[in-house]
Amino acid sequence: MEKGSQKMDDLRSWLTNHQDEYLVDTHYQDMYGYNGSKNWNSILKRFSEN
Repeated sequence: MEKGSQKMDDLRSWLTNHQDEYLVDTHYQDMYGYNGSKNWNSILKRFSEN
């Protein structure tokens, strides 16, 4: 349980530090409807200003 909490804290910290670099990839995330899987808003893609 402690390792799981540490992993979540690490992930939350990483996402906070990189929030301007990644977006939720709605193409794959919502392929079967809005959040139509167990992986709610967890498929990311690198943001590009091109």
